[in-house]
Amino acid sequence: MNSLLTTQRPVLQAACLVAWLLVWPLRAPGQTLYYGTSSTITASNTVQSVVTNGTANALLFTASGSFGHCTAVAVDPLNSKLFLADGESNEIWSLNLSGGALTSINNTLAFASGLALDTVNQKIYYTTTSAALGNNKVQRMDYSGLNNTLLLTAGGIDGNGVQRGTALALDPVNALLFVADAGASAIWSMNLSGGNLTKVAGGLGGAPLDLAVDPANQLVFFVTSSATQTADTIQLVGYNGANGSVLLTATGSSGNGVQRCTSLDLDLANARIYFSDAGSNAIWSLPLAGGSPTLVKGGLTAATVKKVRLFIPSNSGITGHLSYSNLVAATPNLLGYWPFSPATQANSFDNGYPGTFQGAAAIGAANSGPPLFNMPGNTALILNGAGSWDNTSLVGGLSATGPNADQGSIIGWFNLSVLPSSAGRFFTIAAESYYGNDFDVQIETDNKIKFYTDSGSATVDNTALTAANLNSWIFFAATFNSNVSRSIYLNGVPVAGSVPGTHNPALGGGFSIGASTVFAGRYFQGALDEIAIFNRELTPGEISTLYAAGLGIAFIPLDIGRSGANVVVSWSDPTSQFSLQAAPAVGGAYTNVPGATSPYTHPTAGAPMFFQLTAH
Repeated sequence: MNSLLTTQRPVLQAACLVAWLLVWPLRAPGQTLYYGTSSTITASNTVQSVVTNGTANALLFTASGSFGHCTAVAVDPLNSKLFLADGESNEIWSLNLSGGALTSINNTLAFASGLALDTVNQKIYYTTTSAALGNNKVQRMDYSGLNNTLLLTAGGIDGNGVQRGTALALDPVNALLFVADAGASAIWSMNLSGGNLTKVAGGLGGAPLDLAVDPANQLVFFVTSSATQTADTIQLVGYNGANGSVLLTATGSSGNGVQRCTSLDLDLANARIYFSDAGSNAIWSLPLAGGSPTLVKGGLTAATVKKVRLFIPSNSGITGHLSYSNLVAATPNLLGYWPFSPATQANSFDNGYPGTFQGAAAIGAANSGPPLFNMPGNTALILNGAGSWDNTSLVGGLSATGPNADQGSIIGWFNLSVLPSSAGRFFTIAAESYYGNDFDVQIETDNKIKFYTDSGSATVDNTALTAANLNSWIFFAATFNSNVSRSIYLNGVPVAGSVPGTHNPALGGGFSIGASTVFAGRYFQGALDEIAIFNRELTPGEISTLYAAGLGIAFIPLDIGRSGANVVVSWSDPTSQFSLQAAPAVGGAYTNVPGATSPYTHPTAGAPMFFQLTAH
């Protein structure tokens, strides 16, 4: 996929897990551009690679036999795979990063034109393009080729407006899929189930051939291509269609050298755009904010450079680009997560629970939410206390059997504009209210936070909120295990605990945010953000990790470099809070590396090794 936010799988194993890094035997690769060339001559359809500084160009794969026409390339650094779309045989293939182990995954209905990857869940999103309108589709399948699902069929100007999808970009953080439509000269967005189709940009001067996203800032970057050179551009637009900007216009050999833009990818960590130029058979880079292009590799002798994708290996030390939202999404047993962004609005971005804003409930302006690390411009749900709330479609969801039977957790951030004692009513933060079987977090008129999970007893934080707590963000978590434990946490620290009575998961109510669906009038007044519900009692370590991630203190980057026959793993940990752990596989089991301090030297010979930092 194009997003750099998901090149690593977050794994919450300890109070402050930071990252994992892969050490490949014999080498420690750097950032690499993989690109595909396309031609009517089979042997000129290739996959090649080049380092981002323009060196070490390598031919990895040449089409032959049943493979015909390379039309799209996608790279998965997490699982060390390349994926190719074959528009001649209407097929999708995989191969390893060295160009070997070519494997057919599945046949497609028509010309396969675009690929996007969910590397964590191992799913392929793809477009097919055809002269027959109804064969222009967006679909999804597993890496195995199974569970193919139709998400969207083009309906043309008399239908949904979509005409010819040519490329995709996936944003797993905001649960959105973006489609470049060369037929309608437009960019579209939709959710990961294919619903809520929205035109982001239209009336483009050239056909959009490729796109990439910046999830944190909710921006779409795209290229347009045309026989008219000045319509060959690189542009950006906000997810909401606002703030469109042209970053580059091709001016040809007599100008900036760029002739025909065909694809792009983003290096958000280093604020660079990499793009292919089929007119001059070259690859270029450009500052993320636009400016003068820099030639990466020119004079490519293969046929037309069609696609370019940036590979950032898992040992490149980009852990700072994992955000609070990544960790919430990666925490096991997540039922629903409402980040209240302009893209998700009242809806959960996980597990498909749409919501409906009631009254004057609305997403606030940029920076209305808590200032979470690596989430610039974060927004929140603004509630006026007069009938405004979010009515979600989640009902119940707690497990009745299994290891997590009759457990649950609700987490999020709240900001009071007035105290409940002054407003003269209870404030519901979030709840699955049900008479005699509650799952409610609320602040009552004594200004104390209380958590109900049974027929009436509550765990109470006996330190009442005061005027000093107004207009400031507080992280909360409420967890329980029926008949065993029930706890309230504020800013990552436990503040109250008790043993609850019995909770019956079969009688769960509807999940509401900012009000109760059973107990009338308990309208929250202020702002709420990042509300999430789990069907498991989260651990104290998980909660402290989430809070630390929001503040940007949970991550200590691991860096790796080659030194002769060794690799050197280093990190900055001035307070000595972390230990280095290693495992032979990404899933563990991880054990402490005896006596390891930064920098730590490890031989490159032997099997791959994964590293992570964990709190003492």
